[in-house]
Parts: sequence; structure tokens; C-alpha cells
Amino acid sequence: MGRQEHPVASDVTQRVARLSSSARALLDERLRAGRSDPAPVAGAIARLGAAEAPLSFAQERLWFIERLEDDAVHHNDATLLILTGSLDREALRRSIEEVVRRHEILRTTFRQLGERVVQAVTPPAPLSIDVVDLPDATAHPDDAVLRAAVEREMRVPLDLAAGQSMRTVLYRIAPDVHVLGVTVHHLVCDLWSFTIFCRELAATYAAFASGAATPDLPELPIQYADYAAWQRTAVSEERMAAHLRERVDELSGVPPLLTLPTRGPRPAVQQFVGASEWFRVGAADAERIRALGQGQGATMFMTLLAAFSVLLARHSGQRDMVVASPIATREQDELEHLIGCFLNMIVVRADLSGEPTFAELVARVKAASLDAFRHRDVPFERLVAALQPERSRSHQPLAQVAFVLQNVPTSRLDLPRLRVDVHQMETGRSRMDMSMRITETADGLIGEIEYDTSLFTGESVRDMARQFELLLVEAAREPDTSVWRLPLLDDAQRRRILHEWNDTAADLGPEALVHRLVEAQARRTPDAVAVVEGNVRTTYRELDERANRLAHHLRDLGVGVEDPVAVCLPRCTAEVVAILAVLKAGGYHLPVNPRDPQARRDALLGQVRPAVAISAGDLCDEVWSPGRRIIDLDGESSLTATCPATDPAVSLHPDNLAYTLFTSGSTGQPKGVQVTHRGFTNRMLWAQRNFPLGPEDRVLRKAACTFDVSLDELFRALFNGAASVLMPETATFDPRRLAGVIAQHGVTDADFAPTALREVLLTTDAADLKSLRRIVSGVEELTPETQRLVFDRLDVTMFNLYGPTEVSVSCTAWPCDPADERPFVPIGRPMANVRVYVLDETMQPVPPGVAGEVYVGGAGLARGYLDNRALTAERFLPDPYAVTPGARVYRTGDLARFGPDGVLEFLGRGDGQLNLRGYRIEPGEVESALRRHPAVREAAVVVRRDPPGRDARLVGYVVGDDLPGTADLRAHLRRRLPDYLVPAAFVSLPRLPLTNHGKLDVAALPTPGQDEPGAAGAAGPRDERERVLLDIWCDVLGREGIGIHDDFFDLGGDSLTATRIVAMAGAKLGVDVEVAVIFDAPTVAELAARLAPGQP
Repeated sequence: MGRQEHPVASDVTQRVARLSSSARALLDERLRAGRSDPAPVAGAIARLGAAEAPLSFAQERLWFIERLEDDAVHHNDATLLILTGSLDREALRRSIEEVVRRHEILRTTFRQLGERVVQAVTPPAPLSIDVVDLPDATAHPDDAVLRAAVEREMRVPLDLAAGQSMRTVLYRIAPDVHVLGVTVHHLVCDLWSFTIFCRELAATYAAFASGAATPDLPELPIQYADYAAWQRTAVSEERMAAHLRERVDELSGVPPLLTLPTRGPRPAVQQFVGASEWFRVGAADAERIRALGQGQGATMFMTLLAAFSVLLARHSGQRDMVVASPIATREQDELEHLIGCFLNMIVVRADLSGEPTFAELVARVKAASLDAFRHRDVPFERLVAALQPERSRSHQPLAQVAFVLQNVPTSRLDLPRLRVDVHQMETGRSRMDMSMRITETADGLIGEIEYDTSLFTGESVRDMARQFELLLVEAAREPDTSVWRLPLLDDAQRRRILHEWNDTAADLGPEALVHRLVEAQARRTPDAVAVVEGNVRTTYRELDERANRLAHHLRDLGVGVEDPVAVCLPRCTAEVVAILAVLKAGGYHLPVNPRDPQARRDALLGQVRPAVAISAGDLCDEVWSPGRRIIDLDGESSLTATCPATDPAVSLHPDNLAYTLFTSGSTGQPKGVQVTHRGFTNRMLWAQRNFPLGPEDRVLRKAACTFDVSLDELFRALFNGAASVLMPETATFDPRRLAGVIAQHGVTDADFAPTALREVLLTTDAADLKSLRRIVSGVEELTPETQRLVFDRLDVTMFNLYGPTEVSVSCTAWPCDPADERPFVPIGRPMANVRVYVLDETMQPVPPGVAGEVYVGGAGLARGYLDNRALTAERFLPDPYAVTPGARVYRTGDLARFGPDGVLEFLGRGDGQLNLRGYRIEPGEVESALRRHPAVREAAVVVRRDPPGRDARLVGYVVGDDLPGTADLRAHLRRRLPDYLVPAAFVSLPRLPLTNHGKLDVAALPTPGQDEPGAAGAAGPRDERERVLLDIWCDVLGREGIGIHDDFFDLGGDSLTATRIVAMAGAKLGVDVEVAVIFDAPTVAELAARLAPGQP
């Protein structure tokens, strides 16, 4: 680690530095590739010997990053030279002193003078080396004692203002064993430079150890300060502008963030704490990879970068991305033997659109790489400024992932009477989200993946390393395979994901029919209470006999197997009787909600066209149609008085239909989901095994009858001998009334959507809920905050369920654990006789940790959609991994990912995920952060365009007492979230609107007011501090009409102009301003408030 920006990049880049002038001319001609004006290089670098010089472009970027992060050791690198044998300490001291004398950059001071940063060379001075005794250590870089000492040394800042850019310490382990620790700042040294350092150290040590007065090394023709000054004039502004225009065109439209799956929410401020994982590719496979590239006219760098891009695309789901690569800028002969920071960061755009084969992708990456190399002299910061990506301290701009192919000469030291081993220390830093470095060796490829530990775990990165190896080897063997079909999983991993995690077989019993299971329960507990409606209680015997009589009547009316019967009744005992009667008669249940609009009811009845409908009283008119028989249950007793109370003799199969429910369709036309007895009983028998109930239990039934949870609530009771407590119908969701019913009837088991559950817990007396023993959550994503709230308020067990109507209520389950500290609540594992796959766009299984679409197979699948074969064929597909012929899977459209233990994490809708300015937005993450504000009780976040046609913006809705203003809410979120996740507007509400199902009613959320705080405008300054800052902004940004609420980065500001802003503000206002303040307070108004007296 600690080598993120070393100028050791592709083999092309390194070999350019060693080519003859004629060979280089040929290469330059090839790089033109029909494009005009390759990156120009000026003539020879002159020796100036000036008192001071500007920073080079590379130094300028490093200087800014260090000031932004306020971390004086951010770019400290450490190398250990393990010296075994007879060490001449004086010769070693003089050798290092001579190298420092030869290379002025190693004795250069760095100072900020107003808006400028300059470097100035100091005279040579005697060098001393501290000696530290470590008798308990061993001479191994992983030795705990040695490592601790070196890390302490690395954490001490180098005094750049005093010219201390390198520090050496000699650790004495034994009389003949020493370790020289060299800590050097990246401003003055890159990895290639350390090779020069080692070469010159060997030459000078040999000379001094033998008694020579001076080593035989030629004087250097130029120094680094000469290069820095030359670089500023090497490319004219006109030609630089032309290059920037071309590069901006080439990179236009790239996503601002590569959204790799992370261990949790991205921190609001990048932490830069890192670690590394290593891997190897054997020599034979490496040679195949090289041959593949050569066949495409591509270098090893291009071929490996193509493979890395495939890995990133398969993990992120993005087909367009940029990858950074540090590149050496030592193209002049004068620079070959000079120590210094010679690098630039180029970015290569990887286009994986369509279905490219790996060979085709290599060709694309080759072309993109040549584009990037052609503009290699364009400073990275100027490119960022020209592209103006949205800035955030949570990640690097433009590119968050880097790739490096290292083939720098080995830092080998041959010293008299000494064996020398060179080891570069890991810094514990990661300057990008992730960086892959590959080194070519005679034994193959050695790879390192450096990663930000706040974003990734070691286990997930090790998995990525294994996947890269497999992908690389298979791509070399089968280059004409689509990049989306190259394997990321070996056979054992595929078997575990596809089959072992889906080993859910369970016996459904001899007769998997809904009504038969209720009949069996009635025989077991005939006198137990089956239904509670207010003060009326109906036993299992009474319920079964009433249902039998009505079923016989339905049979007399001609209802037979799979005939639809509409049931349009409020939630009542008669409705339960009707549902059972329809099933007993052999028909299937079609619920019609009397509270739905007439048009909705007519649409359902028009699609199904039932010949018989069951209703009561005035509701009978709502379902009447010519030719349709209407059964009015207000006269149930007389209507069925002569019908038998025995079970009808109807022959049914578990694959016959049990009910049809209508869900919203993308075309606006509701679609009828046809669910079989097998599917529903499988789901209910799973519940019976996993949270068994008995006659003493009371299960609340409160969901609307057209919602499958209503049937789950009902039969969860009736399959187990418990009582179904019917919640009286209400026009709106009323938490207090619901709590009253729970308390009145001693309800032990209830099902809640998470939003409704929070509302109940926050607005009712916990004493009214004390009878609850089990809570089932589903429909929406359950957040850790809601889970915590449940366990804080109630003594219950809770299950989090997932599944659409098409899989018979639900298909996965997770037993919630109050001690679980994950940043999400899992949706668990597949239920009995259910298979769950997470697949990519080509229906290939994705590795654990990678997002994919959820496909569900097994016993729970619905038959399909009523009278819609096309949609059924589109969503219900052949199961490509089942062993049973004819097996199907349902394509849910939901996104999820497996954990390493096979537990599923829900990630939202694949077709409804919020996207704002290229960023993927997960509303739950923002809502969770908002609810952590002490004044916010509830929150919802949506993307809105108000009025239609304007730019989309993120809007937060908050509920609470004494809510703070917008500025306070934004500040609260900015401390926790990246800027792109902070809503542009907030609306306070007395409560969140809910649907009848208890879900958030997004359509009912109000439009933010026109005077909503947070919008930018050309408002003038309100005091002298704002006037001064506004003048500075207009001057630096070269714009007039800037308002105090306008965002600095929206106006075209970048990191370099931010440095000028804070320097000028500090000078004119007499305050010490850090660059990072601009990122936290990017408007004049916010910055002025931060600079007010008494502010931290």
C-alpha cells in the first residue's frame, strides 16, 4: 500500500521512457491514430537554478489533497532496508547525505505565499541518522515490534516548510543485523525515484566504505525545480484548451460514481483507511493473457484493464465507467536519473454496452487507452475542473477506482559485506475506493487489491481477487465469450449458491388444499374460537358448518372446479364463511373491496366475469351485472337452511386455483395473479412449522381483503386452531383504534408494514400492545431503526418476510435478532419448497455481495396472470437451474444480494430505483439518517420534479415535534451522508400519509412550497463578511451576479480555485481557513456563518 499514485503504470508508459528518439517518433505517430495534435512536448529542460519555483502539476494535486484532508502524514511512504552483515554506519550516513546533496528535491522547502505555493531549495547540510535499539525484534517486516516502531515513525509529520521531506532511522536488532527505515513524502519521491535512490546509495556506500573521497557519479544536468518550471510552459494554454475540449468530449456523460457494493452506507467524508489483499496468476495463464492482447494489438496493460473493467461492471451493474491509472511523466532523457514526483493521473473510459465479447472489449479499452495516453500531459485536476463533476468529500472526483501495471526495476542493493533486502511498508491508507496493482514477474502475475476498509471487508475483496483470477483465465481461454457470461464462480461456489442454499424440500402432506386443512382443524378443535368479530365469537364447528351449507348452495347454482366467485363484503364473519364456501365448492375466491372506487371494482369484475357473486344488503347492487347470480348473505340462514352441513364431495388437485388477486400493472390496467392451493398452503404450512400457534392465540386480521396479507392473517389462525380477530373497517389507518382492538381482545400475533408499525409504536401506549408475542413484518423494507424500536417497546419475536403476490404472499423469511448490529435487516433465506436465485442480466448467478435480480421458483409460484399469456411468459420463465423438468421461476424485478452465509439483503426495485444526476439513491439510507435527528420522529424521501419538466431534486418529508429548520436538517445529514444524498428541500407534516395497506402513500405527499429553503438564488450580501466573500468569489470564478446561496461547485469551482478562495478569505478577513470548509459550506452564506467569531 501507499503506492496509489506512483508513476509506475502500463508497460507502454514505462517503455516510452526508455525508447530511442526514432522509436519514440514511430510510437507517437501510431498514437495519433488519425487524430490531430498529440500531446506536445517542449524542447530540452534548461537548468535555471532559480531561488524558488512553482509546484509541478503532480505536486500541486498532492498538496491540495493533504490540505483538504488536514492530514500531514497522508502521503508519507516508508521503505525498510534490512541489512545483514558488517555495516559501516558512517559510510551509510555519508552515502545518504551525498544522495540528498545530489538531488535538490530532497532538501526543498514548501511554503504557501498567499495564493501561491512555492518550492525553494536549501543548501546541503550534515545528515544525522537516529539509531534505535530493538533487541526484542526480528529482521522481518511483519515482526510486531519492528512494525510498531516503523508505524510510529511514519505517523510523525515531515516538516516540509523546513525542508524535511525525507527522514531516516536505523533500527539495531543485533550487532550484525540492522534495519534502515526511510520515510519520504510523496511530493518529492515516486516509486521509480526510489530505484534511483537505491542505485545511488549502493554506489556511494561502496565508495565511502572503501575509503574513496567521492563516489564516481556524474553530476545531474537539471534538478526537479527546473522540471516544475519547465512543465508550466511546455504546453501552451491554447493547445491545452484544445486537449481539454477533446478530453471532455471523450468523457462526457460518464457516471460520477462507480457504485460497487459496499459493506454499508458510504461515509460522508472519505476515511482513507486501507488494507490490501493479494493474489497470483501462474506463468502459463499469464502468457495466454499476453498472447491474447498481442493478437489484438493491445498491451498487457490494456488486456488486464479490460478484465478489471469486467469485474467492476459485474459487481456494480454499470456498463459505463472510468478507471484511473497513474502514469509516469519521465519522457525526457534528462529526467531518467532524477529523483522527484513525476506522475499524472489519466482516466480510461470503459464501455461495456451491448454484448461485447472479451476480445471486442479489449479492442474498446485499447482505443480508450490510446485516447487517454494521447492526452497524458493534461493535468488531472484541470481535467476534473473542465468536466465539473458534482463534488463530494465522500469520494474522489471522476474516478474512484485505479488500475496499475507495475514493472519498475527492482530496488536491488548490492553493498559490500552486506545482504540487503528491500521491503515497502503498507501505510494503512487507501487513496481511492479500490486500486488493483499487478506486477509482472518471471513466475506470472502478482496482484494486489488495496481497498478502503470503511467500504469493503477483507472477505469481500478476497472474493473479488479470486473472481478476477477465474475471469482472467477463462477470458484468455475463451476470448469470444460475452463479457457478461464469463464465469465469476467456480463449480463449488455455483453449487453452494444455486443448490445448497436452496435445499428447502419439505413434505406438504397428502392433501395440500386450503379448505381441507381448515376442516381438519375443525375436527381437532371444534369448540375453539375461530373468528372474533366485536363481541361475537364463532367456533370452528360453527364456521365449518356455515361454510359447508353455503358451499352446497354454490354447487346448486352451478359453481364447479376453478369457477370464479366474487366476494364483496366488509371484514366480517360472513366474509370468512364466504371465502371458505367458495373453496369448498371447488371455485376460486375473487375478493372485491367494497371500499374501492366503483371503476376499480368494475374493472376487476369485467376481467374475471364471475357468474356468481356473494355480497350483503346494499352492496349487492355494487356487484350486480346482467346474468350474474347474486347471493345476499343478509338472508344467509334462510338461504342455506335446507343445505347439508357436511363437507361437499368435490375432487380438487393442489394445482387448482385458490384465489385471484389484482395488483397494479405498469400499463395502468390491474393484472390478476392466479394463486393455487399448492402455493398458498405451502406458504401457510411453512408458517405453521416456524411460528406455531394454538387455541390460546389471537391473530389480528386488518389488511384489506384485496391484499394477500389479509388471507395470510386469516389462515395463519385457521390452520393452527387460533382465533382470527377481525379489525373493524375504518376509512383511514388509525393506530390508536388498532391498539385498542389489540388490547381488548388480547391479540398475540399481528402483521404490519414497517411504516404502519412505526406509527403504531410511536403514537400509542405500549401497555395496549403488551399482549403481542409475535410480529410479522413485510411489504416494505424493514429498517434497523424500526426493528430496534420494536424490541425497545415490546417483548416479542419478529420475522421479516419478503415476497410479491406472485409467489403466494412471501418466499423468504428472517428471524429478527435484537442483538443484530447490521446496517440492514435481512430478508433471510428461502422458505420451504422455495428456490431463490440472485441473477444478473444474462440469468447467471452473481457472487455473494453482488447485487442482482431476485428470481423465485418452487411450490409457491402462482399459475400466472389471468388472460394474459404474454405477460405470464415474460415474468414466469423456465428455471435454468432446477432438476425437475418443467420447473419455472418468477422474475420479481427486485434487487438483492446474498451475504457470504446465504442470507439475503433486499436492495430495492430494479425498475424503480431512484436516480439523481447520475447517482443511485437509496431513500431508506437518507430516511434512516433523518430519523437519527432527535426532533424527527418519521421521515420519507422521494425524487420530485415540480413542476413537471424541471430538474429532478431530492425532497425529504419529516414528522416530529419542534422540528428544526432546513439548514439544521441539512447540516445534520451532511455530517452523516455524501452531499448527493442530502435533500434539496424539506417538508414538515403532522404525519406521513399511508394507504389502506399501511404503506407510504407517495402520491399523497405534498409539493414543496415555492419558498422552500435550500434553493440557490442571486441574493445579495447581508453583512460585511458576506460582501468580502462575494467579491472574492466573483474575482476568482470570473463571474458576476453570484448570489450568497449559489453553490461554489455549481458555479464551476474546483479544488484549485478553492485553494485560492480560502487563501484570499484568510488574508482579507484575518482568519485561518481550511480548504475542507469549502466542501462543507459551499455557499457564501454558509461560509460566512462558519467564519463568524466563535465558530469552530
